[in-house]
Amino acid sequence: MRQVVVTGIGVVSPNGVGCRAFGEALQRGTSAIAPLSRFSPATSRRFLAAEIPPHLFSLNGLDRHITYGLMAVQEAFCTSNLSIVSLDREGCGVVFSSSKGGMESFEKGTLPALMQNFPTSSVSAEILRRYPFRGPALNIVSACATGTDALIRGAQLILDGHTSLVLAGSSDASTTPLLMSGYEQMGVLSHEGIFPFDRRRSGFVIGEGSAAFILEERGHAFRRGASIYGEIVGYAMGQDPFHPLRFNPSDECLARALNLALSRARLSPDGLDYINAHGTATVAGDRYETEQLKKAFGRRAYQIPVSSTKSMMGHLLGASGAVEFAACLLALQEGFVPPTIGLRERDPNCDLDYVPQTARKKKISTALSISMGLGGHISVIVVRRS
Repeated sequence: MRQVVVTGIGVVSPNGVGCRAFGEALQRGTSAIAPLSRFSPATSRRFLAAEIPPHLFSLNGLDRHITYGLMAVQEAFCTSNLSIVSLDREGCGVVFSSSKGGMESFEKGTLPALMQNFPTSSVSAEILRRYPFRGPALNIVSACATGTDALIRGAQLILDGHTSLVLAGSSDASTTPLLMSGYEQMGVLSHEGIFPFDRRRSGFVIGEGSAAFILEERGHAFRRGASIYGEIVGYAMGQDPFHPLRFNPSDECLARALNLALSRARLSPDGLDYINAHGTATVAGDRYETEQLKKAFGRRAYQIPVSSTKSMMGHLLGASGAVEFAACLLALQEGFVPPTIGLRERDPNCDLDYVPQTARKKKISTALSISMGLGGHISVIVVRRS
């Protein structure tokens, strides 16, 4: 039976560019939330955001989300020790996307390169121009579950025998005037900060970034002597068409996906060491996620550490699932549970172990990451230390 392992990681996040910086920021509980600096809002209200410092990158005519993606891909290749020259081109695939594409280029009407920068497939197109991958090239778009779904689809390509190696990930740069005002009109942005599972929570803060991963069939990785960061052992995708912005509290869509992912991983809830929650700090969303975890895992839900890394880096939208998967892998490698910073006033409706304020030293063998997207997308992925 084929197995999928992760042999390379690249991260561009607001609270740490590069795997090492990102992992250290998670352990310190470093927040990247600050007043928006990229543009001045038309309204009198100041937006908060989690931005990538502009001095760290050069655009070279590319939209920011493409640049972030290429930066993450470059690090993923470096950490994987892959030899580009010896790659089987036809045996290498790409599943890399964005939920929004180049919105900054679109809003500015940047021509003649608009169609190079705007499509959600523009990151994978730039990857294919730079790297000799000639296997399947897919573009998965599922709102805030985009990153997780890209990883799942990449793993499926390997499990089904289409490829032996896949570059998977996602990227988003959504701190633009149109998107920020759009989310503001939806009523999901907070102007005070992002406080997942806290009684004071009032919405999320938009962040930006990217994460990229080299996924390999285990035998392929073994033959080239690759280091392994973890094994993807389970996943599930579902949907809840209840409402464009909310999930149905009377249904069990997320609970079913959680149980299916564990079943595919051949794990019981007792074998799960950490959960990276979707945790967007919306009133209804955090309550729904809490209740679904309890429906899926029963009393065991109270014993599993659960945290929202969005508390430190904001909601990266289409990139969130990929960056949060990187957080899970680093937690496995370094033996810690990332904290939910800003959690000071517990909501009685959110009564699980959310690891408030401070990271926790703990040996982690298995981790699960949850992504949920506007419109009803639900995705769950399970990784095991290998």
